[in-house]
Amino acid sequence: MRPSGAAKNRLATMSSRDVGKRLAYFMTVAALVSLAFAQAQTTAPAVPASIRPLFDRALAYYRQGDADSAIKVFDEVIRLQPTFARAYILRGSAYALRSEHEKALADFN
Repeated sequence: MRPSGAAKNRLATMSSRDVGKRLAYFMTVAALVSLAFAQAQTTAPAVPASIRPLFDRALAYYRQGDADSAIKVFDEVIRLQPTFARAYILRGSAYALRSEHEKALADFN
C-alpha cells in the first residue's frame, strides 16, 4: 500500500526525529494495550454480580469494535465499581482504538 498524496506531503515535511518520536509513542501505546489486555484475560478476577450485566454489555461492544458505546458503558461500570481494574484496562483499550492515547495511558495506570 502506497501513501496518498496528502500522506506523502506530511511525511516529507516531518523531520526524521518527529517520525521517530511518533513511531516510538505509537509502539509504546501498542505494547501497553497488548500487555494490559493479556493481563486482563489471564488474571481477571470474577466480575462482581452487581455489575455483571453492564460489564457484559460493555465487553460485547468492545469485541464488536464499537469503542464509543463500550466507553460509555465502561464509564458506568467504573462509576458503580471504581476498584474493578479490568474495566479500566478494557476502557483504556477502547480509548486506544479511538487513538485517544493519553486517556488510554491514564486508564492503564
